[in-house]
Amino acid sequence: MIWILLKKELKSYFNSPVAYIVLIAFLGVSGWFFVQDLFTGGRADIGGFLNIVPFLYFLLIPGLSMRLIAEERSHGTIEVLSTMPIKNYEIILGKWLAAVVLITLGLCMTVLYPVTVGFLGDLDWGTVVTSYIGLFLLSLFFVAIGVFASSLTSSQIIAFIIGMFISFFFFIIGRLLAIIPTSFVSSFSFLGVDSHLNNLFKGIIDSRDVVYFLSLTSLFLFAALYLISKLKEEVFNLVYSVLLTVIIILVNLVSQQLYVRKDLTEGGIYSLGGASIDRVRSLPDNVVIKAYITSELPFPYNDRAQYIEDMLTEYRQHSNGRIKIEQISPQNRDEMQDAQQNGIMPLQFTEVSQSEMGIKQGFMGLLFLYQDRREVIPVIENLAHFEYDVTSRIKRLVEPVQKSIGFTSGHDEVQANEYLITMVRKQYNTENVDLLDTVPLTCDALVIPGPRTDFSREELDRVRSYMENGGPVAFLFDAFTINFQLFMAFPRRLLNIDAFISSYGITADSGLIMDVQNEMMAVRPQQHDYTMQSLTPIPYPYFVKVSDLSDEHPVTRDLDVIIMPFVRPVSGGTEIARSTKDSWLRYKPESLNPILTEKFLGFPLPSEKRERYNMISTVADDVRLLVSGTSKYIDPHFINPPGVILFMNILDWLTQDETLITIRAKAVTDRPLNDTSPGMRTFLRWLVTLLPSIILVIIGIVKWRLRKKEKVLWR
Repeated sequence: MIWILLKKELKSYFNSPVAYIVLIAFLGVSGWFFVQDLFTGGRADIGGFLNIVPFLYFLLIPGLSMRLIAEERSHGTIEVLSTMPIKNYEIILGKWLAAVVLITLGLCMTVLYPVTVGFLGDLDWGTVVTSYIGLFLLSLFFVAIGVFASSLTSSQIIAFIIGMFISFFFFIIGRLLAIIPTSFVSSFSFLGVDSHLNNLFKGIIDSRDVVYFLSLTSLFLFAALYLISKLKEEVFNLVYSVLLTVIIILVNLVSQQLYVRKDLTEGGIYSLGGASIDRVRSLPDNVVIKAYITSELPFPYNDRAQYIEDMLTEYRQHSNGRIKIEQISPQNRDEMQDAQQNGIMPLQFTEVSQSEMGIKQGFMGLLFLYQDRREVIPVIENLAHFEYDVTSRIKRLVEPVQKSIGFTSGHDEVQANEYLITMVRKQYNTENVDLLDTVPLTCDALVIPGPRTDFSREELDRVRSYMENGGPVAFLFDAFTINFQLFMAFPRRLLNIDAFISSYGITADSGLIMDVQNEMMAVRPQQHDYTMQSLTPIPYPYFVKVSDLSDEHPVTRDLDVIIMPFVRPVSGGTEIARSTKDSWLRYKPESLNPILTEKFLGFPLPSEKRERYNMISTVADDVRLLVSGTSKYIDPHFINPPGVILFMNILDWLTQDETLITIRAKAVTDRPLNDTSPGMRTFLRWLVTLLPSIILVIIGIVKWRLRKKEKVLWR
């Protein structure tokens, strides 16, 4: 009987304009938001579509489901159903499934969106799969609310208002956490669909989220079953109602403790990587992790705390019992003092209490204990680096002897960004090396970071001797000195260094690479006699965005994209980072200021050929050498997150300690769109926005003509 009711309701939908209006509205609006976000953001994802669909659901699904039971009541056909051999739950499920099938049909037609992104860039299909699972689960839930609302009244308008109000409650409550008293944040976060959808949209299937959607769907369907039983004047056992409600509550409570969490993202961004798992499985002795995390944290700290707890659980599960987790929520003065004495720094955040804003002190840090050694993460601020921070500290505990990185001095080298130096010192000891005085070289790797003046032959002989004795070296050097006060480039003459790397089969050109695939530069435009205060992002071809990276070399294998500012070509050896085929080489840049269009030429001159250029080369045979065509990604003026990851990967490769490379690279997940012509983009905009709706209109016209023909035949 469920199948019969399902076919009847679907036929009713498609024999009227309702289904077509709802689906066309859904596809038209979602398609428009999708293409706007896609081409404006320039990222290979479906974020614009995912952001708008929950909003469309709470508007459209109540309109779609308002007639399911209310129409039966208003037409008096509910009494007819009571005379038929059909059970009440079959009525509810048949009508609910009809609306679910209709919404799922619309959702299936949006598969065109990720297919389009896959054509334009490197899309993470694991995230797409979990996102569609999330939208499907949300549709089950909201349709169940609509069926319940339709069971309350014989008026379709009232059913629509009630359904939309209830759906809106679950839709909006998760977006108001910033103004909700801290003591209620956890409960309201659980009730709202946002926190559960966010996991699925990120690429995580968590049994707790699945249980949430299925249990609340069951609850509203059961409530509708209760109402229709009363409507048909049938006795409904109250014990069943109480029992089912208790079961649903218990299932959700148990699911918070016993759960399965699967990360389907490419590279496992939100779960432990192989390097972390191997590290904790091979622990020689127990590691105790004391998690100082204040309970009842305000938004968004509550979400961060949940993520930290989930990740620590993974560490414990993979450690064969070697990792012990102690969760501590400092409340009184003594507990807070104990946390600070252990190196955990207090956080101050704004919380809402009794309709007033106040400042609260809390903690979110980790203390690691191993034998007589300890490490600490004073404050967990950046979750993107959480796995790296934890695994690197466990590694340091177990292997207390750190390798040393030498940085040359005496040639006006680049002084690395303070944040980058902090990152380096978390894993390595650092020392300054003067090649005229420091003999012999005792460091485990040597970095020559952007010297402005050339090295003497004597200094380079010492570098050669160091390399012949097994010492690895990285040359990060530039063709030009960049003066951003004047927006001018002044050539550097590093003839001895050029000759040195050439002896190892690597050559460097003196020009600067420009590429149509580039990073934006924020500039302050000038109009007539005054300068505008607002910054405007402008494509800057000298900031090359490199996505053609070797997927075999450890330095670049797990990176999606890196930014190489003012980079010179490097050829020979193992080439691991190349520009696009639409890049070109400029030997004499007159001006670097993109506002001065009469001097800054952001396109190739007739004498400049478009071709691919390599920017980083390595040699790893008898010696270990890396040559980079720029040092700007460690320069405080140009530092960027991908550059930090790249430099840390270089150090790990030099020291042959590549355990953390795959973990560190997970923090950078930029997936830029491929370069396409304006005409192709315009075509795709109209295709994606209009094609699904046009298909529906054609189906509707064909079905209308067939029905019309059937009526003529009957006459």
